[in-house]
Amino acid sequence: MKWRQSFLLLLTGLCPLAHSVFLPPQYHFISLALPWLKAQMYCRERYTDLATVFNTEDMNRLVNAAQDSTGGVKQKAWIGLHDNLTSWRWSFSDNYYSYYRGVEDDYRNWDYGQPDNFLGDQMCVKMLSGGVWEDSRCFLQNPFICYDGTNSTSERFIFVEQEMSWPDAQNYCRTRFTDLASIRDKTENQEIQLLAKKRSVWIGLYRTREWSDRSYSAYRNWKDGQPDNVEGRQSCTATDLGNAGLWSDEQCDTVLAFICYGEKEGEWVCQNKRSGEDPLVPDLEFRLMLLWVNKLPTVFDGRFFLYEVVPKKTVHSKVCFPFFLFYIMSPQ
Repeated sequence: MKWRQSFLLLLTGLCPLAHSVFLPPQYHFISLALPWLKAQMYCRERYTDLATVFNTEDMNRLVNAAQDSTGGVKQKAWIGLHDNLTSWRWSFSDNYYSYYRGVEDDYRNWDYGQPDNFLGDQMCVKMLSGGVWEDSRCFLQNPFICYDGTNSTSERFIFVEQEMSWPDAQNYCRTRFTDLASIRDKTENQEIQLLAKKRSVWIGLYRTREWSDRSYSAYRNWKDGQPDNVEGRQSCTATDLGNAGLWSDEQCDTVLAFICYGEKEGEWVCQNKRSGEDPLVPDLEFRLMLLWVNKLPTVFDGRFFLYEVVPKKTVHSKVCFPFFLFYIMSPQ
Protein backbone atom coordinates (compact mmCIF):
# COMPACT_ATOMS: atom_id res chain seq x y z
CA MET A 1 0.00 0.00 0.00
CA LYS A 2 1.31 3.45 -0.95
CA TRP A 3 1.01 6.31 1.45
CA ARG A 4 0.33 9.89 0.61
CA GLN A 5 1.85 12.83 2.47
CA SER A 6 -0.29 15.87 3.10
CA PHE A 7 -0.13 18.94 5.25
CA LEU A 8 -2.74 21.01 6.98
CA LEU A 9 -1.72 24.54 7.83
CA LEU A 10 -3.95 26.20 10.39
CA LEU A 11 -3.54 29.95 10.78
CA THR A 12 -4.45 31.63 14.01
CA GLY A 13 -5.67 35.13 14.60
CA LEU A 14 -7.13 35.71 11.13
CA CYS A 15 -10.08 37.77 12.38
CA PRO A 16 -8.11 40.94 13.12
CA LEU A 17 -6.28 40.80 9.77
CA ALA A 18 -6.95 44.41 8.95
CA HIS A 19 -5.24 45.52 12.16
CA SER A 20 -2.57 42.98 13.06
CA VAL A 21 -1.48 41.38 9.77
CA PHE A 22 -0.98 44.32 7.45
CA LEU A 23 2.28 46.09 8.07
CA PRO A 24 3.32 49.12 6.04
CA PRO A 25 6.25 48.75 3.63
CA GLN A 26 9.71 49.43 5.03
CA TYR A 27 11.58 51.73 2.66
CA HIS A 28 15.32 52.06 2.13
CA PHE A 29 17.05 54.90 0.29
CA ILE A 30 20.01 53.70 -1.81
CA SER A 31 22.34 56.53 -2.83
CA LEU A 32 24.09 54.45 -5.51
CA ALA A 33 23.08 55.91 -8.89
CA LEU A 34 21.85 53.27 -11.34
CA PRO A 35 19.51 52.99 -14.35
CA TRP A 36 16.01 51.82 -13.45
CA LEU A 37 16.52 48.19 -14.53
CA LYS A 38 19.75 47.78 -12.56
CA ALA A 39 18.13 49.45 -9.55
CA GLN A 40 15.33 46.88 -9.80
CA MET A 41 17.88 44.04 -9.83
CA TYR A 42 19.69 45.53 -6.83
CA CYS A 43 16.50 45.75 -4.77
CA ARG A 44 15.39 42.24 -5.68
CA GLU A 45 18.76 40.80 -4.70
CA ARG A 46 19.09 42.62 -1.37
CA TYR A 47 15.55 43.52 -0.28
CA THR A 48 12.22 42.70 -1.89
CA ASP A 49 11.84 45.07 -4.85
CA LEU A 50 11.80 48.68 -5.93
CA ALA A 51 9.37 50.69 -3.83
CA THR A 52 5.63 50.27 -4.26
CA VAL A 53 3.46 53.03 -2.82
CA PHE A 54 -0.16 52.36 -1.82
CA ASN A 55 -1.35 55.64 -0.31
CA THR A 56 -0.36 59.07 1.02
CA GLU A 57 0.84 57.59 4.32
CA ASP A 58 3.25 55.31 2.46
CA MET A 59 4.48 58.24 0.40
CA ASN A 60 5.19 60.28 3.51
CA ARG A 61 6.94 57.30 5.08
CA LEU A 62 9.11 56.86 1.98
CA VAL A 63 10.19 60.51 1.92
CA ASN A 64 10.87 60.51 5.67
CA ALA A 65 12.93 57.32 5.43
CA ALA A 66 15.10 58.88 2.72
CA GLN A 67 15.48 62.14 4.63
CA ASP A 68 16.27 60.42 7.92
CA SER A 69 18.93 58.17 6.42
CA THR A 70 20.73 60.96 4.56
CA GLY A 71 20.19 64.07 6.64
CA GLY A 72 18.01 65.76 4.05
CA VAL A 73 18.52 64.37 0.55
CA LYS A 74 16.84 66.48 -2.15
CA GLN A 75 17.49 64.49 -5.32
CA LYS A 76 15.27 62.35 -7.50
CA ALA A 77 15.13 58.59 -6.91
CA TRP A 78 13.59 55.66 -8.76
CA ILE A 79 10.48 53.91 -7.47
CA GLY A 80 8.89 50.74 -8.87
CA LEU A 81 6.23 52.26 -11.15
CA HIS A 82 6.94 51.89 -14.84
CA ASP A 83 5.05 52.13 -18.11
CA ASN A 84 4.80 48.82 -19.93
CA LEU A 85 3.82 49.90 -23.43
CA THR A 86 3.00 46.33 -24.47
CA SER A 87 0.61 45.47 -21.62
CA TRP A 88 -2.62 46.02 -23.56
CA ARG A 89 -5.52 43.83 -22.43
CA TRP A 90 -9.27 43.62 -22.91
CA SER A 91 -11.73 44.79 -20.30
CA PHE A 92 -13.82 41.65 -20.77
CA SER A 93 -11.94 38.81 -19.08
CA ASP A 94 -14.75 36.51 -17.84
CA ASN A 95 -14.75 33.13 -19.61
CA TYR A 96 -11.44 34.18 -21.09
CA TYR A 97 -10.43 30.84 -22.58
CA SER A 98 -13.80 30.15 -24.15
CA TYR A 99 -14.27 33.66 -25.56
CA TYR A 100 -10.78 34.28 -26.94
CA ARG A 101 -9.84 31.28 -29.04
CA GLY A 102 -6.21 30.85 -29.99
CA VAL A 103 -4.62 34.27 -30.40
CA GLU A 104 -7.87 36.22 -30.81
CA ASP A 105 -7.08 38.39 -27.80
CA ASP A 106 -3.98 39.58 -29.68
CA TYR A 107 -5.89 41.09 -32.61
CA ARG A 108 -4.93 44.74 -33.15
CA ASN A 109 -5.77 47.30 -35.86
CA TRP A 110 -3.61 50.29 -34.93
CA ASP A 111 -3.51 53.40 -37.09
CA TYR A 112 -0.12 54.33 -38.53
CA GLY A 113 2.22 55.49 -35.74
CA GLN A 114 -0.07 54.16 -33.01
CA PRO A 115 0.04 53.59 -30.14
CA ASP A 116 2.29 56.56 -29.37
CA ASN A 117 1.45 57.32 -25.72
CA PHE A 118 1.43 61.05 -26.52
CA LEU A 119 2.02 63.11 -23.36
CA GLY A 120 2.66 59.86 -21.46
CA ASP A 121 -0.88 59.19 -20.32
CA GLN A 122 -2.72 57.41 -23.14
CA MET A 123 -3.97 54.22 -21.55
CA CYS A 124 -7.29 53.60 -23.33
CA VAL A 125 -8.18 52.81 -26.93
CA LYS A 126 -10.76 54.22 -29.30
CA MET A 127 -11.69 53.19 -32.81
CA LEU A 128 -11.61 56.02 -35.34
CA SER A 129 -14.18 56.46 -38.09
CA GLY A 130 -11.97 54.59 -40.55
CA GLY A 131 -11.89 51.48 -38.33
CA VAL A 132 -8.30 51.92 -37.19
CA TRP A 133 -7.38 52.35 -33.53
CA GLU A 134 -5.43 54.89 -31.50
CA ASP A 135 -4.48 55.17 -27.85
CA SER A 136 -6.10 58.05 -26.00
CA ARG A 137 -6.33 59.67 -22.57
CA CYS A 138 -8.98 57.81 -20.61
CA PHE A 139 -10.76 60.87 -19.20
CA LEU A 140 -11.78 62.16 -22.66
CA GLN A 141 -15.44 61.86 -23.61
CA ASN A 142 -16.49 59.56 -26.46
CA PRO A 143 -19.45 57.38 -27.44
CA PHE A 144 -18.69 53.69 -27.04
CA ILE A 145 -19.51 50.11 -27.96
CA CYS A 146 -20.82 47.61 -25.40
CA TYR A 147 -20.83 43.83 -25.70
CA ASP A 148 -23.87 41.80 -24.66
CA GLY A 149 -22.75 38.25 -23.89
CA THR A 150 -26.33 37.08 -23.32
CA ASN A 151 -27.30 37.82 -26.93
CA SER A 152 -26.10 35.30 -29.49
CA THR A 153 -27.59 37.22 -32.44
CA SER A 154 -26.01 39.96 -34.51
CA GLU A 155 -27.06 42.47 -31.81
CA ARG A 156 -24.32 41.39 -29.41
CA PHE A 157 -22.60 44.77 -29.99
CA ILE A 158 -24.45 47.89 -28.85
CA PHE A 159 -23.60 51.43 -29.90
CA VAL A 160 -24.11 53.96 -27.09
CA GLU A 161 -24.18 57.53 -28.42
CA GLN A 162 -23.88 59.15 -25.00
CA GLU A 163 -20.33 60.44 -24.54
CA MET A 164 -18.45 59.26 -21.45
CA SER A 165 -14.91 58.77 -20.21
CA TRP A 166 -13.50 55.27 -20.73
CA PRO A 167 -13.96 54.21 -17.06
CA ASP A 168 -17.55 55.50 -17.04
CA ALA A 169 -18.24 53.72 -20.32
CA GLN A 170 -16.84 50.50 -18.86
CA ASN A 171 -19.09 50.83 -15.82
CA TYR A 172 -22.12 51.57 -18.03
CA CYS A 173 -21.52 48.47 -20.17
CA ARG A 174 -20.91 46.21 -17.18
CA THR A 175 -24.05 47.45 -15.44
CA ARG A 176 -26.43 47.13 -18.40
CA PHE A 177 -24.81 44.52 -20.62
CA THR A 178 -21.61 42.49 -20.22
CA ASP A 179 -18.63 44.78 -20.83
CA LEU A 180 -16.99 47.13 -23.28
CA ALA A 181 -16.53 45.48 -26.66
CA SER A 182 -13.56 43.24 -27.38
CA ILE A 183 -12.54 42.84 -31.02
CA ARG A 184 -11.20 39.44 -31.95
CA ASP A 185 -10.78 39.66 -35.72
CA LYS A 186 -11.21 41.75 -38.84
CA THR A 187 -14.87 40.79 -39.20
CA GLU A 188 -15.80 42.09 -35.75
CA ASN A 189 -13.74 45.22 -36.38
CA GLN A 190 -15.72 45.97 -39.53
CA GLU A 191 -18.99 45.22 -37.74
CA ILE A 192 -18.24 47.74 -35.01
CA GLN A 193 -16.97 50.31 -37.52
CA LEU A 194 -20.36 50.23 -39.32
CA LEU A 195 -22.25 50.29 -36.04
CA ALA A 196 -20.39 53.42 -34.89
CA LYS A 197 -21.77 55.47 -37.82
CA LYS A 198 -18.45 57.16 -38.59
CA ARG A 199 -17.97 58.25 -34.97
CA SER A 200 -14.85 57.65 -32.89
CA VAL A 201 -15.81 55.20 -30.13
CA TRP A 202 -14.26 53.64 -27.05
CA ILE A 203 -13.55 49.91 -27.22
CA GLY A 204 -12.48 47.64 -24.38
CA LEU A 205 -8.70 47.67 -24.90
CA TYR A 206 -6.65 49.40 -22.19
CA ARG A 207 -3.49 49.20 -20.14
CA THR A 208 -2.18 50.52 -16.83
CA ARG A 209 1.22 51.41 -15.45
CA GLU A 210 2.71 48.51 -13.52
CA TRP A 211 4.64 48.20 -10.28
CA SER A 212 7.88 46.26 -10.32
CA ASP A 213 6.60 43.71 -7.79
CA ARG A 214 3.32 43.22 -9.75
CA SER A 215 1.31 44.67 -6.88
CA TYR A 216 -1.91 46.54 -7.53
CA SER A 217 -1.89 50.15 -6.39
CA ALA A 218 -3.85 52.93 -8.07
CA TYR A 219 -2.16 55.60 -5.95
CA ARG A 220 -0.43 58.34 -7.97
CA ASN A 221 1.56 61.41 -6.87
CA TRP A 222 2.45 63.16 -10.14
CA LYS A 223 3.85 66.67 -10.38
CA ASP A 224 1.76 69.13 -12.38
CA GLY A 225 2.28 68.43 -16.08
CA GLN A 226 3.50 64.89 -15.42
CA PRO A 227 3.72 62.36 -16.91
CA ASP A 228 4.65 63.97 -20.24
CA ASN A 229 6.70 61.26 -22.01
CA VAL A 230 9.14 63.70 -23.62
CA GLU A 231 10.28 62.39 -27.03
CA GLY A 232 8.30 59.22 -26.33
CA ARG A 233 11.10 57.76 -24.23
CA GLN A 234 10.11 58.28 -20.59
CA SER A 235 8.71 55.02 -19.22
CA CYS A 236 10.07 54.89 -15.64
CA THR A 237 9.03 56.86 -12.57
CA ALA A 238 11.13 58.90 -10.14
CA THR A 239 10.14 60.61 -6.91
CA ASP A 240 11.55 64.07 -6.18
CA LEU A 241 12.67 63.86 -2.56
CA GLY A 242 13.32 67.60 -2.47
CA ASN A 243 9.77 68.42 -3.60
CA ALA A 244 7.41 66.50 -1.30
CA GLY A 245 8.15 63.27 -3.17
CA LEU A 246 6.20 64.32 -6.27
CA TRP A 247 6.65 62.00 -9.27
CA SER A 248 7.85 62.47 -12.83
CA ASP A 249 8.40 60.10 -15.72
CA GLU A 250 12.04 59.74 -16.78
CA GLN A 251 14.11 57.86 -19.31
CA CYS A 252 14.83 54.46 -17.82
CA ASP A 253 18.53 54.60 -18.67
CA THR A 254 19.01 57.75 -16.56
CA VAL A 255 21.19 57.01 -13.51
CA LEU A 256 19.46 57.94 -10.24
CA ALA A 257 19.44 56.92 -6.61
CA PHE A 258 16.50 54.64 -5.77
CA ILE A 259 14.16 53.39 -3.08
CA CYS A 260 13.86 49.70 -2.18
CA TYR A 261 11.29 48.19 0.14
CA GLY A 262 11.35 45.17 2.46
CA GLU A 263 13.79 43.75 4.99
CA LYS A 264 17.33 42.93 4.00
CA GLU A 265 17.65 39.45 2.57
CA GLY A 266 17.86 36.80 5.28
CA GLU A 267 16.72 38.95 8.18
CA TRP A 268 13.46 37.01 8.62
CA VAL A 269 12.89 33.29 8.19
CA CYS A 270 9.78 31.42 9.24
CA GLN A 271 10.71 27.74 9.39
CA ASN A 272 9.14 24.60 10.82
CA LYS A 273 10.87 22.48 13.46
CA ARG A 274 12.31 19.57 11.56
CA SER A 275 11.75 16.18 13.12
CA GLY A 276 15.05 14.33 13.09
CA GLU A 277 13.35 11.02 13.75
CA ASP A 278 10.92 11.04 10.84
CA PRO A 279 12.64 11.25 7.44
CA LEU A 280 9.24 11.72 5.76
CA VAL A 281 8.83 15.19 7.27
CA PRO A 282 10.29 17.53 4.64
CA ASP A 283 12.49 20.47 5.50
CA LEU A 284 10.09 23.30 4.74
CA GLU A 285 10.25 27.03 4.91
CA PHE A 286 7.24 29.29 5.12
CA ARG A 287 7.06 32.61 3.43
CA LEU A 288 4.39 35.23 3.77
CA MET A 289 2.79 36.01 0.44
CA LEU A 290 1.14 39.35 -0.22
CA LEU A 291 -2.13 38.65 -2.00
CA TRP A 292 -4.28 41.27 -3.64
CA VAL A 293 -8.01 41.23 -3.09
CA ASN A 294 -9.52 43.97 -5.20
CA LYS A 295 -13.01 42.95 -4.06
CA LEU A 296 -12.34 43.95 -0.44
CA PRO A 297 -10.86 47.46 -0.54
CA THR A 298 -12.89 48.72 2.41
CA VAL A 299 -12.08 45.93 4.85
CA PHE A 300 -8.50 45.15 3.91
CA ASP A 301 -7.48 48.23 1.92
CA GLY A 302 -6.94 45.83 -0.97
CA ARG A 303 -4.27 43.80 0.83
CA PHE A 304 -3.87 40.92 3.21
CA PHE A 305 -1.39 38.19 3.99
CA LEU A 306 -1.55 34.40 3.86
CA TYR A 307 1.04 31.73 4.48
CA GLU A 308 2.40 29.63 1.65
CA VAL A 309 4.41 26.43 2.00
CA VAL A 310 7.57 26.70 -0.06
CA PRO A 311 10.22 24.02 -0.72
CA LYS A 312 13.85 24.91 -0.03
CA LYS A 313 14.53 28.26 -1.65
CA THR A 314 15.29 31.83 -0.73
CA VAL A 315 12.75 33.11 1.75
CA HIS A 316 11.29 36.55 1.31
CA SER A 317 9.18 36.47 4.47
CA LYS A 318 9.09 39.73 6.32
CA VAL A 319 6.80 38.85 9.24
CA CYS A 320 6.10 35.58 11.06
CA PHE A 321 2.73 34.85 12.64
CA PRO A 322 1.54 31.92 14.80
CA PHE A 323 0.45 28.81 12.96
CA PHE A 324 0.07 25.07 13.43
CA LEU A 325 1.40 22.58 10.90
CA PHE A 326 -0.17 19.12 10.94
CA TYR A 327 1.64 16.30 9.16
CA ILE A 328 -0.76 13.64 7.94
CA MET A 329 -0.17 10.16 6.48
CA SER A 330 -3.06 8.55 4.65
CA PRO A 331 -3.41 5.58 2.27
CA GLN A 332 -3.86 6.44 -1.40
